[in-house]
Amino acid sequence: MLWLSLAMTLSLIVIIVEIPHPVKASTIWVDYSYPTEDATHKKTIQAGVDAAQPGDTVYVYNGTYYENVIVDKTLNLTGENRNTTIVDGNGTGIVIRLTNADYINLTNLGFRNGET
Repeated sequence: MLWLSLAMTLSLIVIIVEIPHPVKASTIWVDYSYPTEDATHKKTIQAGVDAAQPGDTVYVYNGTYYENVIVDKTLNLTGENRNTTIVDGNGTGIVIRLTNADYINLTNLGFRNGET
C-alpha cells in the first residue's frame, strides 16, 4: 500500500513538472525617427533584432533603412507596408541573413540593393 501511495505521489509530481508555462512574446518597435531608444523602441532593424527574444515580433515603421541585417533567432519581422518599409542593403551584401534560427517570418517589407 505504501508503494502505491508513493507511486501516485511521484506521478502527480511528474505531471505538474511537465506542464509548460506560456511564454509571453513581446514587440520591439523600430522607427529611425523615434527620439530615443529604450527597451522596446529602436532606431535600426538590427538593434530591434538584437533586443528581441526568440518568438518576439520586430515591427518596422515606414521608411528606408540602410542596413544589412543578421537574424540569429526565430522571430517575426514585420513592416508597416511592403511598398514603403524598405530595407536597402546599399549594394554591400545580403540584405537579410538568417543564421542559427529555425525560421523567420518576414512580412510587409521591401528589399533592394542587396546581393542576389
